Amino acid sequence: MMNLTVENSSSLRHMIEPEAFCQRIQNDLSDKIRLNTAFIISALNLPLWIFILSGNSVILLALNRDTSLHPPSKLLFRNLAFTDLCVALITQPSYILHNMVIAYERWDICPLTQKLSHITTYLLCGVSLMTVCTISVDRLLALLMGTRYRQVVTLTRVRISLLFVWIFCLSTSITLLLNFSVRIYSVISAICIALWLGTSTFCYAKIFVIRKRYAVIETKDSNKNRSSVTRSSINLKQYRRSVSTALWINFTLITCYSPTAIVLVFRSVPSIPFSALIVSFGAAPSFVYLNSLLNPILYCWRI
Repeated sequence: MMNLTVENSSSLRHMIEPEAFCQRIQNDLSDKIRLNTAFIISALNLPLWIFILSGNSVILLALNRDTSLHPPSKLLFRNLAFTDLCVALITQPSYILHNMVIAYERWDICPLTQKLSHITTYLLCGVSLMTVCTISVDRLLALLMGTRYRQVVTLTRVRISLLFVWIFCLSTSITLLLNFSVRIYSVISAICIALWLGTSTFCYAKIFVIRKRYAVIETKDSNKNRSSVTRSSINLKQYRRSVSTALWINFTLITCYSPTAIVLVFRSVPSIPFSALIVSFGAAPSFVYLNSLLNPILYCWRI
């Protein structure tokens, strides 16, 4: 019984400590699987890194020249593009570096690169996801408030909201860095992803319902008044476009973040075999980084 307890405690410790986690990669995976996984993940992320870097750089330049956007909305888009650009400049290189460390068996620095990859991913991808969530709330408020929107959603209030987003993610990241635990990191990250995805889904579902109701009302009015048929058809096209955009945004968010959330939940369970998780956990962040490429397309080109 004593031996069983010690083994369970040791197994749990392996799931928690970065040093033990790297040690398990070294001991539990064959050289071929370890090498192939690391190189494949790195090879896939290199072109993704180039597209994220160039795409968000172009969007930032375009936003600096654009004068038609409402300033608070423009600030949200600029913060999103800047954060996604930082993902390409900081997070992805640290992630690729960690995979190269594993591939070349530099186990002495593996815990350090693992912490660096995890913390930068949590900070920057967390800010990106929370900004996307804030944009969804902003779009819902614009629809609900109508003419009052510009009076309520001011540049100062948006700045305060974004400051809170950065402080929240930065403080949580520092806390995780000082008391790093793979298990705690996994649980907190999964909860945050579920919370922000849920909020964004609710907002876009609400937008979908309101837009549909407006379209029905305008169609009925156009049937009564033939002179408004043209205006109604234009509004119907706008409705279809806005619904299509909302569906694409939500589909992209769920597709990019759900794999990571699922793997994080399973990773926090000590009874699940380590070998069953390592490949999927290594590949899951690539989906999150993919969202940093799709954000400029969905938000700055479709909206």
